[in-house]
Amino acid sequence: MPGSTLSASGSAQELVTALLDRLTLQSSSLRQTRSEFSIDEVSLTSHLEHTLLSSQQLDRLHMSINCVSRSLSTIRNAFAPVNTLPSEVLANVFGMLACSVNTPRPFLPDLEVCREPYAWIVVTHVCRYWRETAFSFPALWSTIDSYSTLTSLAFLDRSAAADARVYLRDAVSSVGVSPCLDRGRFMQAIAYHSGRIEELHLQPAFKYGPMILQSFHYPAPKLRALTVMLRLHQEVPHELPLLFDGYIPNLEKLTLANFSQWPLHQFGTKLTHLCLMDQPHRGRMSLDRFMDFLATCEALEELVLVDAGPTVFDASPGLGNSDGKFALLKHLRQLDIGDWPTPQSVARFLGQLILPPSTKIFIWADCMFRTHETFSTLLPPDLQHLHPLHHLKAFHITYRPARGDYPQLLSIQDGVLVCYLHFAMSTTVEMFQSVFSQIDLQHVEVLTLGIRSNPEMPEATWRDIFTMMPRVHTLNVVRRPSRPILAALGTEAFDDDDEVLCPALTLLTITDDRAVSSICLFLFAEERAQRGIPLRQLQLGSKTNMYSSCLDEEMDDLRSQIAEVEYVEDEVVDVRKLPAGWPTATYRWQLNIRQGRTRPLQMA
Repeated sequence: MPGSTLSASGSAQELVTALLDRLTLQSSSLRQTRSEFSIDEVSLTSHLEHTLLSSQQLDRLHMSINCVSRSLSTIRNAFAPVNTLPSEVLANVFGMLACSVNTPRPFLPDLEVCREPYAWIVVTHVCRYWRETAFSFPALWSTIDSYSTLTSLAFLDRSAAADARVYLRDAVSSVGVSPCLDRGRFMQAIAYHSGRIEELHLQPAFKYGPMILQSFHYPAPKLRALTVMLRLHQEVPHELPLLFDGYIPNLEKLTLANFSQWPLHQFGTKLTHLCLMDQPHRGRMSLDRFMDFLATCEALEELVLVDAGPTVFDASPGLGNSDGKFALLKHLRQLDIGDWPTPQSVARFLGQLILPPSTKIFIWADCMFRTHETFSTLLPPDLQHLHPLHHLKAFHITYRPARGDYPQLLSIQDGVLVCYLHFAMSTTVEMFQSVFSQIDLQHVEVLTLGIRSNPEMPEATWRDIFTMMPRVHTLNVVRRPSRPILAALGTEAFDDDDEVLCPALTLLTITDDRAVSSICLFLFAEERAQRGIPLRQLQLGSKTNMYSSCLDEEMDDLRSQIAEVEYVEDEVVDVRKLPAGWPTATYRWQLNIRQGRTRPLQMA
């Protein structure tokens, strides 16, 4: 057989060579003939028809050559290593490429970041095998994006019966915004396939109103993720109209914006993720009704309430439900509460929850406290059911400038309490007292103090504070005077019977304290060493060289009392002690959504 293959190859080459010779001869003959019949065009045409190929013959020959060229390309591509892959493997590669092209998340999706949802179809232009493979797998075409209505309808047809992910939005480009959702037939075509939609995300840029939802009246038994974020008037309460004939039994992830209530739906039985955002303050659920709703969400893993939630002003003064019921969320992994109107509303809501110890809590707002408000207004008086606040291992309280890069924040995760707050220095004492009166900090091992008071808290107050945290082994003093703290911990002369506080303290970090002196540090370290609980490590941090002049000569004296003295100069020192993972994906998402809504729309 190799001989016949070689013979066929040789015959084909001979045929091509003969054809090229014939065409070369005809080309040269044509040029010579044109020079001889340059005047008489009739004689020229008659001569060409009798001696050379006619125009019709040339056209047929050209088409045949194109067919041969395409066939040769197909044969050559068949020998490419990538085309030896089975079509199923190649389709899987195409699917990975399609998912990598800015595919939004099923929960808290931001459709504006997805600029070219159909960019992956360039693979169908590579060769016939790739194109035929792509068209043979309907699941590759199951992501429907209204960014281009004509393309999305083609995808809808090619996806056949595959489960679909549908993103309905207006087309946003560098030149402006084009409305895409004002076409009734297009919306009806999408809604007709509700039975196979597993994700539906509606996030228009224009104000269409709730009527845009009227097309979705077919049942959606496969729907698992639903996002409805319409631009509605925020001063008028809106109820979510009936969707999918009320039949969405497998819904797991729900994101709603601007809707106060949903009386025609029974969400909750299988919900694992719930986000409510920007609800009008009028028309919200009462606290009792909202807690009853949450009690049905037994599988809830993530709860996001951004300027949304219950009306808490009708709650009883005791911060408890009128009938004493609580919402047990035993699977909740993360709770985000953002931009609530008052700290009292947060406290009343938290007072009705029963949370497992592993729940991460993030509470943020540009204005967390008003004048003279403290932790007693942000946290409920009874923390028995807020298990994340039990057995805290670290406590960081730092000051947020009036124009900080992030809002005020309170977070609890993995036994770490972070308070990044802005309040009047005249209320610092009350703030501290409210923290220690409400939260059990006896298990805290790492403490950061980054807030100042005016006037400065007396030494006796500091001693009372440290008495409540006997297990502290790491103390960070950030951007505040350290001398009264050091005095409370051992630099002042005490009677022999006095107990030195925080006996486990081994690491002290002082950052950006311009009033610190090496003498004060030496006396502090000497006092604790004499009592048998020496300080093992001292770190002095600064964004400037404020310590270099005062400590160069005394460094050896300090090392005589402290095993390790570290001076951090001209390095960026994190003085905020923000929680790990902050800003969270939830905070970044809501920030992007709100920034997009505040941008003026420009028609493309």
